[in-house]
Amino acid sequence: MLETFINDQPEKFEDSGRTINWVGGFLQKYAGAWHVQWERKALAGQYPRSWTTYQNDIKLWFENKEARDVAYSKMGKIRYKGCIQDMFTRIQTFNDKAQITGAALKKFILERLPTKILDQMHVVDLTGKTDQEMIDIITNAGKTAERWEEARDNLLIKSYETKDRSHKKEKKEKKDKHRVSKKYDKPWKDSKKR
Repeated sequence: MLETFINDQPEKFEDSGRTINWVGGFLQKYAGAWHVQWERKALAGQYPRSWTTYQNDIKLWFENKEARDVAYSKMGKIRYKGCIQDMFTRIQTFNDKAQITGAALKKFILERLPTKILDQMHVVDLTGKTDQEMIDIITNAGKTAERWEEARDNLLIKSYETKDRSHKKEKKEKKDKHRVSKKYDKPWKDSKKR
């Protein structure tokens, strides 16, 4: 209906920006939130702020709602499984359709992170960061936590191996010492056997 009105009076809608603002004024709730996000991205230069781009994006966004819902559902099942990069790859694969951004994406990701990664981020302020900046910060924190855990595990394994070797050596020395002392402490046993 809006497209028909715009096409019937093209002299009023010669400017793409004016057309986008006019249409955005009619959008409410979920659609209004989408419009605000679209405007922010367009003004940041992520794509051209033109009426054609806006029309295509709004059609893609609202005609593919079922696909977005399925993708969001699949995203909800993603958990951290030892590699932060794998987790973000899976999230971004489904988020291409689900299109979660901003505070919702931040909350979604932070809820899925283990304590070891959250501990690495205790001094980081994610306020005002773009989605990509936030993902980069969390990825770096995750990689740091993973490297730290790997180093700790390697150290524990080496420590255990060293303890195990030294324990076996001590045990053998004790056993050898015990044999020697038995032999010389009780000479009468040897004489009885002969």
